[in-house]
Amino acid sequence: KELLGVAMAGFKSPAYGVGEAVMNTLEKLGYAYDSSVCPNAAAPLIRWIQRIWLRYERGRAEFGRFHSAAAPSVPYHPAAGDVYSRGGRAIWEVPVSTLPLLRLPFHFSFLNVLGMGWFALARGLHALCRPRYLNFAFHAIDILDAATVPEPLRWRPGLAIPGADKLKRAAAILRWIRSRYQTHTTLGLVEKIARQRELGLGAQLQF
Repeated sequence: KELLGVAMAGFKSPAYGVGEAVMNTLEKLGYAYDSSVCPNAAAPLIRWIQRIWLRYERGRAEFGRFHSAAAPSVPYHPAAGDVYSRGGRAIWEVPVSTLPLLRLPFHFSFLNVLGMGWFALARGLHALCRPRYLNFAFHAIDILDAATVPEPLRWRPGLAIPGADKLKRAAAILRWIRSRYQTHTTLGLVEKIARQRELGLGAQLQF
């Protein structure tokens, strides 16, 4: 806030690990939204790979609990006691998008690991299902050149790709997103949805 003159209105937890304590704190501090839920059917597998293959211990809630795969895939008010269900909290949850139908991750970290064939699959599923909402996650480290990535992190999958290649991938993804979707700040999106609901347009929400 001191640097930009803008108060923080939203939060994203590291590795999509979120629960009651986080939500209670965000509401207490007056945050408008959280964007930590990723309805990811592969969360248990990802944690297993990190623990066994990558020898990287993580908390049980990171990448979501087992039932997070059933969380809403569009913005919603979470329930008290279960952040992965709709309920009566004032704060908005703005979930990170996964592949339509499959509910598998396709944010930029995964595209660096699995390649642009995974992105081609995402484009095909979007053409088939025509979802109205997309929250595509980029992490700053995902576009760094391999030589710029801090030494202790270079072994992590996807980070050893040359920066020029990462930027080409990012540009292609952004062109595709802008060809299919209107773009909003996250705060602007939740304010737009709230206005539509006030006007009684809940069944016709435009994201």
